[in-house]
Amino acid sequence: MTSLGRCSIILADNAEPDELVALIQQSVEVTRTNLNQTKRSDYYFGGEEGKTYQFSRVQINELLSDVDSAENEIVRYYNQADQNGLIIEGVASPVAIQLGRKLKDLGVSVRFGKGSVSKLPSAIFTYPIAANGFSYDNKMYHSSKSLLQAWRWSLERCGVIVIDTINYIDTAMTLVAIYHNCQKPPDSHATLQRYFRPKIHLADRDPFVAALMAVGQAYNLGIGEEKARAIAVHFHSMIDVVECEPSELTQCEGIGRPTAEKILKALGREL
Repeated sequence: MTSLGRCSIILADNAEPDELVALIQQSVEVTRTNLNQTKRSDYYFGGEEGKTYQFSRVQINELLSDVDSAENEIVRYYNQADQNGLIIEGVASPVAIQLGRKLKDLGVSVRFGKGSVSKLPSAIFTYPIAANGFSYDNKMYHSSKSLLQAWRWSLERCGVIVIDTINYIDTAMTLVAIYHNCQKPPDSHATLQRYFRPKIHLADRDPFVAALMAVGQAYNLGIGEEKARAIAVHFHSMIDVVECEPSELTQCEGIGRPTAEKILKALGREL
């Protein structure tokens, strides 16, 4: 995995629309490069503790025309960042709508019990982005909206965050907001941390590093992978850490005296 570390730019693929990139540049510096050719998504940036983030962007009609291509793209880029996202632009609806007026409902009549009739949509109508707002795609996609939602749910179960936007302005504002959020120190994120601790998914990593990160998250010590690996350079197990003195911990890169004492207290030491 290639890491940008923390940086003050967003990388954008050369193929991304000039209008969208110009909107992002109003708030964050953008550098264009051949991201897709280096197996990265359309937008890529770094954040706190050296983590990297990338987002693919697709319009709803393009997605429904070829879901397999969208999946293959996510798979191709997946391992190049710590967090992956998919931005879907436009609107998908089980009914055809134009200028706020319902045109028709292509549903399938289904009976539930005696005499009652309901309709389950049998097609999806899409409204991609046009220069003057939305445009009707003029094509029906014969797949229910629920199947699309189930596909999105499967992506999120695999760690790919799916975000809906309605136009370039919405996409630009979303990317800028997420970018700024990712630059904050880990201990400044308060959302739900009072109730839930983030799960750690570590593949092919040192169990000792994973244990240090787990302690750091459980006690809000600010120990990410970088600091955990620095500790693992000087110590070989949690027992070694428990038995050491604060001065020994401070020899690890990025660990000051206050953090060293917090770590030892979290492990049950009385100082």
